[in-house]
Amino acid sequence: MGIANMRLLLDALGNPEKKFKVIHVAGTNGKGSVCKFLSEILKKHGYSISVYTSPHLLKYNERFEANGRYITDEEYKFYKNKVKNAIEILQKKGFEAPTLFDELTAIAYLFFKEQNTDFVILETGLGGRLDSTNTIKKPIATIITEIGIDHIKELGSSIESITKEKAGIIKAGVPIITGVTNKKAREIIIEKAKEKKALFIDALPYQSDIPKLEMQGKHQIRNASVAMATIDILDKNGHIKIDRNLTLEAIRGAKKSGRYELLSKNPDLIIDAGHNLSGILAVINTFDLYNSNLKNTKHGLTLIIGFMQDKQYEEMTDLIQRSFKSYNPIYIITKPESERGMDPDIIKEILISKGERNVHSIENNEDAYDMAKKLKKNITLSFGSIYLIGNIKTYFIKKGW
Repeated sequence: MGIANMRLLLDALGNPEKKFKVIHVAGTNGKGSVCKFLSEILKKHGYSISVYTSPHLLKYNERFEANGRYITDEEYKFYKNKVKNAIEILQKKGFEAPTLFDELTAIAYLFFKEQNTDFVILETGLGGRLDSTNTIKKPIATIITEIGIDHIKELGSSIESITKEKAGIIKAGVPIITGVTNKKAREIIIEKAKEKKALFIDALPYQSDIPKLEMQGKHQIRNASVAMATIDILDKNGHIKIDRNLTLEAIRGAKKSGRYELLSKNPDLIIDAGHNLSGILAVINTFDLYNSNLKNTKHGLTLIIGFMQDKQYEEMTDLIQRSFKSYNPIYIITKPESERGMDPDIIKEILISKGERNVHSIENNEDAYDMAKKLKKNITLSFGSIYLIGNIKTYFIKKGW
């Protein structure tokens, strides 16, 4: 990790990032939703937008969006070759090769430069201080969404250490907007803002202004408030001109694929990108909000879950078992299609040790989908790794429900 190699690579590419008006977004959970709210608001007002997010749900191209479309395969190959050639030149001079995420970020910058959009919304890949996207020296706004425990190996095991890494995107004189609820995390962000003489904006009071949303869950109200607070400060600072009614209309209708997304109804099939403790808690709270009538019924719920090895899988499994116990779920544990995918048998054994009996371990994602489809329960909910829910959505498109 580190941005020294990324800076060298950008120099070799002619610094495509220097002309961007960037909104820089970091955080543990909610980054993708905040980016979506922001892009929809700005588009509604007639501005052209580029958005860089990760990971993708169905296609790699989703990570690179500009002017309402994803990068094409041909464009991706073209910019990838440019980046590859620059890397080869640097390596011949004795410099270390950049990371894969560095390469992807460089591709995004080259693509966005050619699209010449009014604004670029950049989501960090991991952390903030050492993230490839932190090569943007003067964004017009920085955002930190909710903070939780994730990426322990790279960012540390405490809220404090993780927040310090995220707060590394705060720049001198650039407004920092946050919806962070953790007291310690907020204190660290406020202190960093003071150090950088950056205006600190608390987005939480904006929650009372948020209309009913297409995106479900109380956490989305917080994410929408972060976007609204950001839009307000951009308006006050003269970067944009906004109409309150258009802003509310855009927030109300915004949808982000994979965020408590109802793919089919009666029987229901729902997918959610909750992949860490705080993300899974948001899934649970949203499910309870709409389905408490299913408690203490017999097998009205099927859960398809799968985690990555580097997550807090024991704590996540414990939270899931305690929270869904009253729904008497059928568990289908599967392995996300990644070398970091967690062995489903390990999760199965944890659930069995906690008294669950209706637990199935099916390594192949498609076989897990097929089993859930045959069970025909009232609701099937899939969450965990985004690699898993991306596959579930692919099978749904291919096979129906």
